[in-house]
Amino acid sequence: MKGIKSFLISSVLILSILLSSCAGNGGETPSGNDVTDTKPADTTAVKADDSEEITDDEKLDADNIDPEYSYEKWVEHGYGYLKYVAIDTDGEVSADSSSLAWGMSYLLDTLCRGYCATGDIAFLEQLAIYVYKSYEGMADNDGDGYLSWGTGHYSGGVYEEFAVHIGMMLATAGEFVFLIKGDSELSQKDTPLGMTYGELADYIIDRSVNHAIPSFDCDWNEELGVYMSRSGSGVYDGAEEIYSLPHNQYLAFAIGLMHFAKFSPEHTDEYLHRAEKMLTTFKNCVTWFPNIGVAAWNYNDPLFEGDHYTYRQEDFSHGMLDVRAAIIGYENGLVFTLEDINMLAKTYDTIMYRQGQEYPALSDYVDGTGESVGRIRLWNYDVSIYSPRTVLRGMEYMIFNSKPVNEDTLTVLSYHHDTPTPEQFSVTMPTEGAADVSPDNAVFMWQRGAKANYYRLQVSTDAEFTDIIVDRDKIINNAAVVDGLPANTELYVRVIAMNMKDEGTVCEAHSFSTAES
Repeated sequence: MKGIKSFLISSVLILSILLSSCAGNGGETPSGNDVTDTKPADTTAVKADDSEEITDDEKLDADNIDPEYSYEKWVEHGYGYLKYVAIDTDGEVSADSSSLAWGMSYLLDTLCRGYCATGDIAFLEQLAIYVYKSYEGMADNDGDGYLSWGTGHYSGGVYEEFAVHIGMMLATAGEFVFLIKGDSELSQKDTPLGMTYGELADYIIDRSVNHAIPSFDCDWNEELGVYMSRSGSGVYDGAEEIYSLPHNQYLAFAIGLMHFAKFSPEHTDEYLHRAEKMLTTFKNCVTWFPNIGVAAWNYNDPLFEGDHYTYRQEDFSHGMLDVRAAIIGYENGLVFTLEDINMLAKTYDTIMYRQGQEYPALSDYVDGTGESVGRIRLWNYDVSIYSPRTVLRGMEYMIFNSKPVNEDTLTVLSYHHDTPTPEQFSVTMPTEGAADVSPDNAVFMWQRGAKANYYRLQVSTDAEFTDIIVDRDKIINNAAVVDGLPANTELYVRVIAMNMKDEGTVCEAHSFSTAES
């Protein structure tokens, strides 16, 4: 694009060349499920540019930001966005799954961030209206006995249902339910809809667990560990064959499964098993460059002989879903490590980032190639707690473009460098003194502490937390699953709410006991 500086330094160019022929991504069609045998590429020829190391001046320091872009100013912009999108209970919401996924889910995510950043229930009231109206639009249009969402957008008007669309809605609806189930007082409050927040949460859980999720059971492939397309689906221009879905499409559904596993004990093991299979499949398709701390991957990969495959690097937009799935997997102790997430974050803030003469932006593709996309937005900010520079670069983009009223405003606010110390909160699951908590896939949930950017979950064998057996840092949501706790043991749990300055608020610890294994 015109005006882009020669930011793609030699290391990026070499990286791009390597990615075109690296292990697992070289265009060869594996037979069977050979994706599990993917090995990291030899990247000894790639060297990081020293200038890419974050300097002290780049760190999140209030002295480096103009007062116009202070925390208070972004709060003001956030309320401007709330006013911009506000509807009442008579407002109309589309039931088209394409519009819901690629439009409504972003709105839901943004309102959720607004509530978490400010603690103002006005954001939650709007979120409740939008979620309820979206779920009211579910219908059994394909006659399979399940209520779901669908679209004719990709098939000339013929109704179809897509796992990626449903997954994106489940992901944002799940975040909303976390807020309610993690706060017993909030659960009893009235929504603008004539029901309590607790009743609305149960309604969403019922329609998600008993309809939206099982409507795709017929597409699950246990051997490959992914969901498949349906014959004649618009996913691949009406192809009659059945193919494995592109990474972003099955990973979006994996996010939904990980969220709703926490609300449906009868399905917890099943949902987490499928999510783990999908995350494993994806991770084995990623090419890791540990010597420079980045990663890259394709839009889709062939998982069996004859599978659909179009070689190209993953793009920015769909890649946000992939990274979000990896982060949620890490939060729940599935497949991805904190080191993995740090590498994905560096891919975004180093390889993909372009400081242009016209505006800062990200490249089209995760290997730094292609033209620049025009927005640094939304789920990309989930990497901000792993890469503080991302927040500054996101601000830089919006400052340049003077767009204070859009989804990005509350996203920036939710990771602002000058966020106040988080407010007091408490752990709500397991409850104080709870007995017979499963040592496998134990669910932990806590109030969303207003002003918190992320959380740290700790479980100890003693009340003083000198023997910590679980220490999971940088959790974005207010819920997590922990596997492998000692059976028949009294344990203690606490959570620390953190802001971007690493200032924390520790909730009061309480005890619980695990069941026999």
